[in-house]
Amino acid sequence: LNIINSSSSSSDLQNLPSSSDIQGISDVSSTVPTPSLATNSSLKDVFQATSVPDDTSKSCNDLPVQPKLAAYPINHQNRSFQSSWYKERPCHDIQNELIHLMGNQIREEISLMVKNCNYALMADECRDISGTQKLSIVIRFVPDLNNSSIDFSSFVKEYFLGFVPLEEFDAITLAENIVEFLKNLNIPLESCICLCFDGAAVMSDQQAGVHVLLKKYMPKSIYIHCSAHRLNLVISDTCKVVFYIWDYFSIIGSIHSFFTDSGVANKYFKQAQKQLDLVQSSRLKLWAETLWDSRWKAIDAVIVNYPAIIKALDDISEEGSRSRSINAAGLLMHLKKSIFIITSFILHQLFGLIKVLSDHLKNPALDYVRGEELVISIIQQLTNLRNEQSFNQIYDKAKSLCEVNEIDLVQQYHIHRKTKIPSRFNDCFINSTVGQRETLSTSTDFMNQIYFPLIDSMLVILNDRFSLKTLSFMNSIATVYPESKNFLSINDVDEFSRHIDVDSNALKNEFIVIKTMLMSKTINNVIQFLNELIPFSTAFPQTLRMIKSAITMPISQVACERSFSKMKIIKNYLRNSMSDKRLSDLTVVAVERNIAIDYERIIDKLARNHKNSRILLY
Repeated sequence: LNIINSSSSSSDLQNLPSSSDIQGISDVSSTVPTPSLATNSSLKDVFQATSVPDDTSKSCNDLPVQPKLAAYPINHQNRSFQSSWYKERPCHDIQNELIHLMGNQIREEISLMVKNCNYALMADECRDISGTQKLSIVIRFVPDLNNSSIDFSSFVKEYFLGFVPLEEFDAITLAENIVEFLKNLNIPLESCICLCFDGAAVMSDQQAGVHVLLKKYMPKSIYIHCSAHRLNLVISDTCKVVFYIWDYFSIIGSIHSFFTDSGVANKYFKQAQKQLDLVQSSRLKLWAETLWDSRWKAIDAVIVNYPAIIKALDDISEEGSRSRSINAAGLLMHLKKSIFIITSFILHQLFGLIKVLSDHLKNPALDYVRGEELVISIIQQLTNLRNEQSFNQIYDKAKSLCEVNEIDLVQQYHIHRKTKIPSRFNDCFINSTVGQRETLSTSTDFMNQIYFPLIDSMLVILNDRFSLKTLSFMNSIATVYPESKNFLSINDVDEFSRHIDVDSNALKNEFIVIKTMLMSKTINNVIQFLNELIPFSTAFPQTLRMIKSAITMPISQVACERSFSKMKIIKNYLRNSMSDKRLSDLTVVAVERNIAIDYERIIDKLARNHKNSRILLY
């Protein structure tokens, strides 16, 4: 470090070499005379004598400046920190531009990968913390198998492209925003073979929905209703059928609030867990309103911690702390009712199957055909549960829990008078409920009034919402799935092959050859089938295109939901004034962090955008 001597005047700076001779900061510093530091007193004199230049910032409110050299003129090409360019571009603008360049570089990489590939478009909307509606755009495709730079541990890739801020919510505006967004990224619209949205009317309407308007630009696309959203509707509709279900979930929510809102109540619960040797890491859970399958976790937590909940409520009710004791006594009464205990085990069994289906539907590797086959499997399992033997197994579990906790399973809290139809309905034929509830006391009552109605409702709604309305199209896609009965069937390939512009005649010839080639091999799924054909890509190009397009078809749009999770982390209550552009770019960088960013290219682009600009690093 060279220290300027006190004898050096401002005129010495004028004698420095010209800008053309300056090669770096070291060259400039070498021309400044260095004092001889002999003693501590001389060092003190040096620092006292060193004056601060007049154009150096003296407070954090001043713009940072730098000494000017006489041979360095200020013009439109050579900007110093005193120029209007720097004053008009504060540091956060430069930061935003760097973030935008990084986000765009990731989008450009994705755009290059999707080139010459069929892809599926997924979109969903969400509101950020500031109340602005955002449309999340995600594409799904299988990249070029000859591209060695791509990780093929998973053949199907889903990439988040960004958020589109929404000011109007009609179908025309949404469709135009999506088209403009994809065009700006140079993603070919004609290569889209599938549109996966939720069931909102503006998206799914058969006459003027977004998917109908997008088909003008994407003629090969077909619309798929997100199965995760359909499954949530199945559970929601099922809970409306049985009269007690809403009461049951209200009690579950009250239990969670009681033990989490009060530190005293939570302390009693922890002590009860410890005394009963239960897993102390287990917590009571509250479900998400939009994720109905999460209710199974709440039910499971209550069943696992039921002894601790009963003991904690019993202890709190006896402590005599006014409202807390009264609330504990009320919850304790409801938790000991036979209808609550039996309903817990019924919903735990039925919703457990739905949760398995829901978890599989959230898997990015799951495609349309395998997803529909999984739905059919769940429907069959529910059908097999609709018998007295299955209910008796559930009833025995409830009875065992009651015996451990010394609860009478068959109980009556008060005598109900016999239900009587109001006299005003004497001359009427009643085919619906009139607001009266029957008393359930025996196992047969619970089976007929809760268990069977729940299963019947779930089966009806599942068959309705997951009906195979395009059976011929499904059969055509299934020709490349080894687990399907239509595997390599040349009679069913025409519909899907026309959809993706595959030569059906050449495809049929390839199927005949492949059948002979695979006779001595065991292929279990479509991914194994794809791996078998990759070495013969030149021999079976049509089949490979068929397989890639088939596994591109999504079953749900949960990838959009993942971008919402990142959005809520980035833009939160502490950072609630972030611009839409910055939020979109930061979310792309966060979600697609596996795509490497070339920072040299970023700096080069910034330099080209602002030629010969100099940024002070401090």
